[in-house]
Amino acid sequence: MFFLPIAMLVQDAPLPTDTGKAARACAKVFMTAAADKDPGALRGFAQQIYLAMAATKADGVTKDFLSSAVTVMTEVIGAEPDPVPSAASCDARFPLARATTPARLPENPADRDILCLGTVSMLAGAANRIAEKGDDTLSKDVMSQMPRFVQRFEAARKTKNIGDNKDAMTEAMSVSFRASLDHGNLDTLYQSCKKLPD
Repeated sequence: MFFLPIAMLVQDAPLPTDTGKAARACAKVFMTAAADKDPGALRGFAQQIYLAMAATKADGVTKDFLSSAVTVMTEVIGAEPDPVPSAASCDARFPLARATTPARLPENPADRDILCLGTVSMLAGAANRIAEKGDDTLSKDVMSQMPRFVQRFEAARKTKNIGDNKDAMTEAMSVSFRASLDHGNLDTLYQSCKKLPD
């Protein structure tokens, strides 16, 4: 009797054609891979939130974009992708999710500064959670960048006539993060934002 090798029988499933479903499946795959290598690390968080935002954008969400992306990320944490795609297929479909080189920032200075404050603000929460586990290096680094980007955001807000209230500023950052999916993940965006002159 002829038997196929087990390796041939157990094959990674193809990614769904639907971008939202594919992003969710890949977020789980990358989450598992990141946890195996470095639990709680920034890079893993950056990969996951990138794919959560990609899924949210694919779903057509515009209002409350960031909160919707966080909801997707929470759902992914407790879900198992079925079927399970390979990390390689996810990298091919979403090449910026696990990119490590500094991202290309928006050319418009106001758009750039809005994105950078959003990036620093989002990373601050993740960095603080990592600090609670005993390593505050990243938290100190991120928080050291906050004052200058708050200042730059204020100038950008006035340039783009963004209201001085939470809803208006959150919406501005949501628009910025939707566009950032063509630039990079939080980690690579942060690398580039840090290099900006004062």
